[in-house]
Amino acid sequence: MVYLVVVLTVLCLVNLLLTVGVVRRLREHTELLAEQAAAPPPPLRPGTRVPGYAELTGATEESVIGFLSPGCEPCRTLLPGFLERAGAARSSLAVVVGGADRAKEYTDRITGPVEVAVEEMGGPLTSAFQVTVFPTFFVVAPDGTVLGSGNGLTALERPAEAGARP
Repeated sequence: MVYLVVVLTVLCLVNLLLTVGVVRRLREHTELLAEQAAAPPPPLRPGTRVPGYAELTGATEESVIGFLSPGCEPCRTLLPGFLERAGAARSSLAVVVGGADRAKEYTDRITGPVEVAVEEMGGPLTSAFQVTVFPTFFVVAPDGTVLGSGNGLTALERPAEAGARP
């Protein structure tokens, strides 16, 4: 009888350990799914052409373009890095989305060679570039072909530059 109690106890402990393992895995999967659902949709991918690019921007050289929104904490954090990279480019544009009254937060800080455009969500630039989240950055060739895109400053690195890092 004692053996039966010992075997039953061991089986219960094994069952408990397996249940704890399953619960731990479920938590990991839940976190992964939550991160995946929260990921922003990708902007125009490299190789895609921006419709009406020349008419919208007037750019004749490779351009660095950033879409920012007032009240966006990541936009505020990445603005200095964007301005540094955009200032080094031959052509650069900062698009502040959210109306002129709210855009002052950024338009006062954006100086130097970086041009500034202010428009509402769904304006011509945000529509052409299919921007739905902020910040979003692009490097665009003179013919309107996207060379780099994303929601971080790494989007502004050319593929050759990004591959050159150790």
